[in-house]
Formats: sequence, structure tokens, C-alpha cells
Amino acid sequence: MLPSEARAYDLDFTNLYVFGDSLSDPGNVFNISKASNQVNPTIPITPQSPPYFQGRFSNGPIWVDYLADSLEIDLKPSTDLSVVLPDSPILSPITITPDGPRVSFFFNGATTNQSVNFAFGGSQAGLAGLGEFGALLPGLLTQVAGFTNDLIVSDQIADPNALYILWSGANDYRSVDPPNPTEVVGNIQTAVNSLYNFGARNFLVLNLPDLGR
Repeated sequence: MLPSEARAYDLDFTNLYVFGDSLSDPGNVFNISKASNQVNPTIPITPQSPPYFQGRFSNGPIWVDYLADSLEIDLKPSTDLSVVLPDSPILSPITITPDGPRVSFFFNGATTNQSVNFAFGGSQAGLAGLGEFGALLPGLLTQVAGFTNDLIVSDQIADPNALYILWSGANDYRSVDPPNPTEVVGNIQTAVNSLYNFGARNFLVLNLPDLGR
């Protein structure tokens, strides 16, 4: 739900673009793990349903689902839009490399004119993620680069009237001891600056929840 103060304003955004981790993942990890499992059965399908809800790391819709509904915006997982190889018409959440399956960031321009959620559970604020398959997970900077590269190949700029949401860092603090907040904040700042340089103007950068609970 939007806070009452937010509802008092005219939130007339053309699109939403979301970058982050499991707190915002609409099913991207589920899609890539399911596709990767078909290539390599040792890769588990994550998250399992039940108890998880429709590929989300939650027992129901997540916050960004409610936000998109409130704004009457159709928000698509990035893995529903990617293709197996550049210029290919074949939709696929993964691409096949000599090192095995990897997340596909080939979109053929599909992310430039509609609302897209690039968040992946387990991702960190840098280039990758955590866990056994962390190297396969695109971190915040990789997610943003996937979007900006699609702008480049399509000769487009980022929609200045869209809202760009970044929520990242929790997995950095969970996996590094001692944590390095300077690096985390620096990566988030780099992501925001990159989007801004491509034309983005409206940002929502969220703080982290209490990670001790």
C-alpha cells in the first residue's frame, strides 16, 4: 500500500523499473533455476512452491506487486522478456555458454518501452550474488547494465517519466564479515548515476529492513 502522504500526490509515472534482490524478485530466480534445471538437473528449482508464492520469496504477493497495482501498471519480470541469443526471437530466461547456463540479458529492445522488474533473489549490490550459485546471479550493477545495454542496442534513452526503484544491500551485509557499507553505498550510487546518465530522472532508493530479525 502507498502511504497516505504519497497518495496525496499525482503519481503519474509512465513505467516502473525495479532493480534489487529477493525483497523485490517477482519470479526471476524461479524462472532461471527452472530453465537451468532442464539443462543441468543438479541445479535446484528455487524457490519451491509451496510454500512460496508463484516464484516469489514470499507466501504471497510482494510489496512491488501492490505498488504496480496501485499505479495500474503491468510490471513484467525481466526473465519473461529475454531471449536465448542476441536478435533471436526465442524467449528464454537463460543463455547457454561454454561454462553452462547463464542469465540472459538479451532483450532486443523489449525493456525500453514497458515496465520491467530486474530483481533477482540473492543478488548483492555489486556484480553478482551470494550462495552456492551466487556467481550466476546478477547483482544490482549487472541488472542495471542489462537495462542500459538494451537502451544502447536499441538507440534509446531511459524514459524520463518512469520511476526507477533500487532496493539492494541486504545480502552484502549478510555475507561479509565485517560488512563494508562504503562499498555497498558506492555500488548503489554507481547504479543510480548510470541510470541518470541514460535519462532516468525519478528514483526511489529504499533503506533496508532490520536484518537482525
